[in-house]
Amino acid sequence: MVSSVRSNFLWNLLLNISGYLYSILTFPYVTRVLGAEGLGIASFALSIVDYAILLASLGISAVGIRYIAQNSDDEKKRTELFNGLTSIHLTLSLVLLLIYLLFVTYIPQLSEYKTLYWIGGTKILFNVFLVEWLFQGMQDFRYITLRTLFIRTLYILGVFLFVRDRGDYDNYFYVTIGQIAINATINWKYSRRYARFKYSIRKCKEYLFPILSMGIDKILLSFYATFNVLFLGFSCGNLAVGYYTAAIKLYTIILSVIVAFNSVFVPYLNDIYAKGNLNAFREIIIRSIRLISTVSIPLIVGGIILAPQIIMLVAGSGYENAVFPFRVILIQVLFVGLAQVFKDQILLTYKKFKQILFVTCLTTSLSLLMIVILVPHYAEKGTALAVAVPHLIEIIMFTHYARKCIDIPPIYQHLATNCLISVPIIVICEIAKTYINHYVIVLVTAIIISFIYWTFVKFYIIKDTLLLDQIKKIICQVVPKKNG
Repeated sequence: MVSSVRSNFLWNLLLNISGYLYSILTFPYVTRVLGAEGLGIASFALSIVDYAILLASLGISAVGIRYIAQNSDDEKKRTELFNGLTSIHLTLSLVLLLIYLLFVTYIPQLSEYKTLYWIGGTKILFNVFLVEWLFQGMQDFRYITLRTLFIRTLYILGVFLFVRDRGDYDNYFYVTIGQIAINATINWKYSRRYARFKYSIRKCKEYLFPILSMGIDKILLSFYATFNVLFLGFSCGNLAVGYYTAAIKLYTIILSVIVAFNSVFVPYLNDIYAKGNLNAFREIIIRSIRLISTVSIPLIVGGIILAPQIIMLVAGSGYENAVFPFRVILIQVLFVGLAQVFKDQILLTYKKFKQILFVTCLTTSLSLLMIVILVPHYAEKGTALAVAVPHLIEIIMFTHYARKCIDIPPIYQHLATNCLISVPIIVICEIAKTYINHYVIVLVTAIIISFIYWTFVKFYIIKDTLLLDQIKKIICQVVPKKNG
């Protein structure tokens, strides 16, 4: 393996922190400069492009990470995998690019911003050459982090240089597309360290079902992340998309902590599972569940109470309609975090593709029904509800199937404990809102006091040894041991 799990976690921690900084620097600026409508135009166009990419990539990334991780020491098998998956991706992308261009040309709502969409089409091809799944499967998180830091720096410079007023939504779109183009160029050159590409799809039969299965799963899940934005844009216009984008962006920033943690352990868990070390596998799963619960619940509680102040800080005035969607969507931090453990870390490792597909079909059908019924009447509020409710059902079903694969204790007691000790955070936040006028001071005061309270309870009253052990391990990794 390229590096240890702890080292990978630290690289992902650095990547995660940089993600916060980059979002804090760019998103408040973009929302204020472009306004809700300009942000909505760019976000709607990006959602169209991303939907085409979703159809072209299917489950190649998910399959690639796992199979590369399981064959990381076999150069011949690794190269065969890389060639086959990339060739399939390239073929599908060319087909989808043609369909995408036809849609852009003949659908009036898209042809209004034709130049935007034509340039956006290049992202479909560049996405083929990102091959991020190769580096994740090889656990080369050091490279992923350093490259991302470099690209994000260029992106921030591009945003501040070229996005200057409300009419610059097109420049914001082009800078975002340019970020993908540079990433793909660098990644493709670096990929030669692990495999040399030669177009070939002859030896990919054994991967076709997982790719298709995971692809259908991703397409169905897109109703949560992409289709809902498309439907919202076509039904209610760019302004509603702008409000929803502000809410979902904040949720994405918070969720990135959980995603960074999960992305490190997926290839590692596949590796130890392949070696038959099931006791270590089970221990990591239990730790993952408890850590996600510990981190997410106080974030959700505080975020719901302080939602108006958070929206004002990040997006500015004119985005008040994003408060309700943000509150609803924020609850998903817990649902999605746990779903990633049960689905990505357990069910996919055990290759339970049929169970995953069944759950996804059921919850997506419910989401689609709610979108069609609620969005035309409640716009961005209905979109948020149509995403959150199915995620609750999803996590219940994934928990059921995961416990059939591996013996893990029930999670309800740990969740209930964290919810109970989060109640005083509500009081802290409400008092800060009542007696302090300025939204920034409200946020700073409530966050500091809540953090002190939460830390005191966890370490000195409950004495959460799991959290303490995890912190000690991170400190030991960061601080070199003294010789002798």
